[in-house]
Amino acid sequence: MSAFAWFIALIIAVIVLQIVLRLAIPKAPKEKVFHCQRCGAHTAHDDRTIFAWRHGERDFYCEPCNTAWLATCTPQQRRKYERNMARMTRSRRR
Repeated sequence: MSAFAWFIALIIAVIVLQIVLRLAIPKAPKEKVFHCQRCGAHTAHDDRTIFAWRHGERDFYCEPCNTAWLATCTPQQRRKYERNMARMTRSRRR
């Protein structure tokens, strides 16, 4: 088999692997509610917490606790949060 044929076979294998992984990896947590790490409230997942879950976070905060944190966070934390929220908005438009 020539090098070109191996290259084409590799590209096809990568594409098939991506399709299989996208089908196998869940897009949302299996639980419909989460336990707020700050106040302990049981709250339904929303777009913000599902986005965080998809990006590896496992500690979630309800909307009032998130708002309270935003009021007291450092400017660096605020910028990171705003970048992530912009990413979330862009990913929803696709």
